[in-house]
Order: sequence, then C-alpha cells, then structure tokens
Amino acid sequence: MKTNTKIIISAIPILAFVMFYLYIIDNGYSPYLEGVGLTRFSEDEFQKYVKDAGSLENLNVIKLTDEELDKVPIIKQLIEKSQRQEFPLNRVGILNSTLDEIKSNHYYVAQKYAAKYNKNPDSYFSTRIPDERQLEEFPNSYWYEYDGRFFKYGDRYYSFYDTDQLVDYGDPYSIEVGVLKHDLTSDRFYVELTDDDWQHIPKVKEAIDKIGTLQEEIRVQTGISKSDLNKYQQWVEDNQSMTVGSFLEYKGEYYRISFWIA
Repeated sequence: MKTNTKIIISAIPILAFVMFYLYIIDNGYSPYLEGVGLTRFSEDEFQKYVKDAGSLENLNVIKLTDEELDKVPIIKQLIEKSQRQEFPLNRVGILNSTLDEIKSNHYYVAQKYAAKYNKNPDSYFSTRIPDERQLEEFPNSYWYEYDGRFFKYGDRYYSFYDTDQLVDYGDPYSIEVGVLKHDLTSDRFYVELTDDDWQHIPKVKEAIDKIGTLQEEIRVQTGISKSDLNKYQQWVEDNQSMTVGSFLEYKGEYYRISFWIA
C-alpha cells in the first residue's frame, strides 16, 4: 500500500509537467526557431478587405479542398485549432473623424483632469518632431500627443487610443476608445465621465457604443522544423496563384498563412 502511494506521489510532478507542456504548446509556445501562423477571419474582418479591394473578385482567394489540405497537415491542424475558438468581440470602438474633433474631445477631458489634479489643461498636450524617415516622406508633419487617456464611465474603465497622431501623415483620422480588461488602481490617473458629458463629446459615446459589436480575427501558430518550413514555403511557391498574402477559402471561411523565424 505504501509502495503504491509512493508511486502515485512521484508520478504527480511528471503528470503536472506534461499537462503544463501540452498547455503551453497549445497556446503557441514552441522549442523551434521557425514556425507557421494562420489567421482565421471573421465575416466582419474579411468584409473590410472586400470593401478596400472594391469587390471579392479583386482579392486573391485560393479555394482549398480536403485533398489539398491533406498534403499540408500542419495547416489543416491550425485550421481545426482556430475553428475550436470563438471569434473575440472588438474591445475598441472606432469612428472616422477629423483632427480638430479629436483635439476637441481631448481638451474637454483635459479640463476634467486639470480640475481633479490641479493642473493646467494645456499641460496634457505636447508635440514632437518625427523621425528623419517620416520627415522625408511628410516634410510638414509633426507628432501630436495627449496625456489624459484614461477615464471611467459607469462601472467600466476606458482609454483613448487616438492620443498619438502623426499629423499630415496622409491617413484619415479616427476617434478610438477602448474598454480596459482590468480596473485601474488608485495610483493611476483617470477622471470620471457621466451621461451629462456626452452632449459635449458625443462621438466619444458613439465610439463606446461600438465596442463589442464586431467579431475580430483569430490567430494561431505553431513551431516547425527548418525542413518543414522549407516544405510549406515550397507548397506556397508550387501553387502559382498563391502568395503568402493570399486568402485561403475552406468551406466558406477565409484564412491567411504566414511564416516566422525567431
């Protein structure tokens, strides 16, 4: 009886190690320096690419069959792994806007910060010179920065994600507000906003209302040996219409593969 107990006790650490190893492997850890990744697109995410391209016909989409997937079992495993997961919902709400409107939103909240922490609202704003590469491409550009990103509304904490803007970069501007996964601790600076504030910054509330309304993509990956990496890269090259950036369609869903080297 005592011998059996000793065997069981000694086996527990081994079992725990095996379970932990399987867990981290399933979550992307690999002893290999090379690997392959796969993105499974939600309908919401894929339609963004369709819209940018003008139509589905303008995208490079390769249809995969079961027979084709049998030639690349690791890709098949990643597809199956991604299908076991539910699409996450967006944690950031985004609205098209102008730089002036973004600055106006920030200044309104900066006044709340100034009142709470006894500072000048202007102290939360700054500008800096872009790096040489950015200046070469956009000679009149500059970085706009705002330092009052956190606020609380109701029982949730939020952050502005539009606080760093490269002005005149050429991209359209957008209001971006995200919900935080964890509450802020007492040593973090933040202000509280109420329903009365939205009449002054209505687009911020609209961005909040967009949180949790869109499904996002799922990304999975696994490490592979150098020989397998060469094999899978060759598989892409052998499919003349396929590139690493191509979309793969399998049973009505869309994917994209990538390779990485540590």
